[in-house]
Amino acid sequence: MTIDLLLSLLRRFWWLVPAAGILLALAYQHHEIGSLRASKAAQEATIGADQVQIAQLRADVAAQNAGIAKIKADAKAEAAQAVRQEQAREQAAQQVAALYARQARQIAVAPVPSGCDQAVAWAATAAGKLSGGWK
Repeated sequence: MTIDLLLSLLRRFWWLVPAAGILLALAYQHHEIGSLRASKAAQEATIGADQVQIAQLRADVAAQNAGIAKIKADAKAEAAQAVRQEQAREQAAQQVAALYARQARQIAVAPVPSGCDQAVAWAATAAGKLSGGWK
């Protein structure tokens, strides 16, 4: 009798079986959608943190590049200063050499006194003038 009752109920309410299946499928999909939304929110939070970290790293790299550019500019300025100083030293050395070359020519063409004591005194003075070029 129970089987007959059950069969009779199934004949009348046959549409409940597919409806229950559909309700179960909808409940499962609702659960999956909620799980996917939570996963998406966690991934978006991770992406946001990663983007902040990337921005910070880019700022750090830009600051380091600016520091390197400053160091290069300073080194270039120091090299240019060193070249200018070397040129100034060379020019000063050339001027001193030219001055003592003129003095040497003047001494070479100057008349030497005829007296021995006077010639020695003249030579000592001339030697003093010429030795200044070697300092």
